[in-house]
Amino acid sequence: MKRNRQSDSKDLSKKIFIGVFAAALILGAVLLVKTFNIHSFMTWTLMVWTAFFALTLYCFTDEARYARYERYLAPVIFGILTLFLVVLGIVGTVRLIRPLMEGTASASVVAGGIIGAASCWGFAYIFIRYYVLPFFRDKDR
Repeated sequence: MKRNRQSDSKDLSKKIFIGVFAAALILGAVLLVKTFNIHSFMTWTLMVWTAFFALTLYCFTDEARYARYERYLAPVIFGILTLFLVVLGIVGTVRLIRPLMEGTASASVVAGGIIGAASCWGFAYIFIRYYVLPFFRDKDR
């Protein structure tokens, strides 16, 4: 009788996924306890980190829950990532324009600024066009 190797690889990848996310959840919880200060940005970041990994592990254990999780969270994650890339694009453009206006820009500063800002703007456009907008255009959702 032949063994189905594809199901073995899916089971292994699922176990690896659960292990990595469980380790990240434990790391977030330990660091949250060690650095807890209600007025600290790190505390709030670790709270979000721990909640995200706990929610992901909870949803990953059931196929229906994971499908809903992926459907609703994908546009949120790509939306946040798009906003981050837009901010980086603005900062990169400003950091490119300022040395050009002052006349102190070297070739490496100009090349790095153009490549960095263009990459951020390009990926922001790709994420909006192919990940965020289709979620709003789809009538079934």
